Amino acid sequence: MWWLEFPDGVRRRLDGRGVVLGRRSDCDVVIDDRQVSSIQAIVLVGHDGPELRSVGRNPTLVSGVATTVRKLAAGDRIEFPGLTLTVGTDGESGGRWVARVRGRRFGVRGRLRIGGGRDDVVVPGWREHALVLVEAQGSLVLEVSQQVTVAGETFEPGWVEVLESGDELAIAGEHVGIDVAGGETGATLLAAHLPIQVAFSFLPTGARLELGFARQTPVSVELPELRARLVALLLRTPGEFVDDETLLRGIWPGQADRGRTDINTLVHRCRKDLVRGGVNPGPILVRARGGGGAAFHVARGAVVST
Repeated sequence: MWWLEFPDGVRRRLDGRGVVLGRRSDCDVVIDDRQVSSIQAIVLVGHDGPELRSVGRNPTLVSGVATTVRKLAAGDRIEFPGLTLTVGTDGESGGRWVARVRGRRFGVRGRLRIGGGRDDVVVPGWREHALVLVEAQGSLVLEVSQQVTVAGETFEPGWVEVLESGDELAIAGEHVGIDVAGGETGATLLAAHLPIQVAFSFLPTGARLELGFARQTPVSVELPELRARLVALLLRTPGEFVDDETLLRGIWPGQADRGRTDINTLVHRCRKDLVRGGVNPGPILVRARGGGGAAFHVARGAVVST
């Protein structure tokens, strides 16, 4: 994991989408100095680490040297008028997870699509997006688009499942293995990632869910109306299972034809929303085994506002 650190210790996480720095209020890092261009620089993270691209009127200084394009290393200082940011890393920059397909190994960096002709890994005879693997907070998440069996359990399209090192996925008559590079175990890579701050607010067509994690950039997720109702009900008693009957009455009042399958669908769609925001949904949005209830878990002492 790479970040930009402010002099007071505040950090801005870097990811593949890039971090924009400049004077404009819609930049990822806003620098209040008129000598800084509206967009001064962009920092991107690739397979071999972060890179700075200066796009402002004047070159950006990196450790005292004016530059337009430069690979960054831990300890480098990015200098702007009135502000210096330090490049840092915790040594966990991604690429730990590996998928084995037909005897070949493919690293998962961010998101890896396996399947048809327009996917990252093309397997003849497979449909597009047959398997979608997503890194989220150190975990590997599977988005299921066609029936797949994981460790002997079968999942239908629309399901979201957190994988572990050593898992074997059976799909389309073939097997895909999941490993961790360097032989680490899933437990080594990930402690429970539970939010320490949760803010939920209804919008005209759904809701906004904001999650804060220790030493990580806060995440904001937009939820459509029915998923918003589900999360609102679960956040009334964070960490406790809410039974299906209560959920059905609260989400679909007066619709007696609704059942556990509908709740399962909402839970897994919410989990996909969290994955898109870069959040590992496994420890947070939990469905009781066999149905019967659901829960939204938070860290001990978390601040929850709705």
